[in-house]
Amino acid sequence: MNLKTKLKPQQKALLIFIVLVVAIMLNNFSNWRNYTNLSKNFSSIYKDRIMPSGYIYQLHDHLYQKKLLLQQPGIPQSEKAAAIAAHNKDVSAIIKAYENTYLTPAEENYWRHFKNSLLQYNITEAGYLVNADSNHYDQATLQQHFIHSQEVLKKLSNLQATEADLLGKSSHYIINSSRIQTYLELVLLMILVIAGIIIINRSAQQAGGLYHYPGMNSYN
Repeated sequence: MNLKTKLKPQQKALLIFIVLVVAIMLNNFSNWRNYTNLSKNFSSIYKDRIMPSGYIYQLHDHLYQKKLLLQQPGIPQSEKAAAIAAHNKDVSAIIKAYENTYLTPAEENYWRHFKNSLLQYNITEAGYLVNADSNHYDQATLQQHFIHSQEVLKKLSNLQATEADLLGKSSHYIINSSRIQTYLELVLLMILVIAGIIIINRSAQQAGGLYHYPGMNSYN
């Protein structure tokens, strides 16, 4: 005899009841995990995508401000040097904040290129501040490092947008998955209620039968 023939109807209903309870618990765990992942996605969009995009914009701006400052005539070199030093201090703080965010391997690669280009730009810039009135100042090299730094920042900005789009799609998928799991849980709860009613009815019928059976014998 197999398991189906050995189990009584009440036992089958109880088995279904247990299976449904386990299924609902697993579904709840899956929902909890989805919401946890969704929370992480929203946090990552803000911390690792929106904020770094602002950092990149600030780096763009500081580089342009430094370039304009170098090209502006009539300002003493000492004032230019002080203003550029303030920009460089802000840039260092932005770099530190940017590096505290999550970077993909591609972003890390472009970031290394940017830092190297920025270092070369700063070295050439420092040479200008010392030799602005001499032939030792290489304006073409300074412009080259400036353009390269801006190009790398643009690529980083594009990568930020791509990663943010992927996080958005992932969040959308999690929301849709959670919606389906919610519908599934409602169906399982309905089946669970029906299984519970069946078990109660079976128990009531058996209890009623056991109660009336002796009376029926005495009546006969």
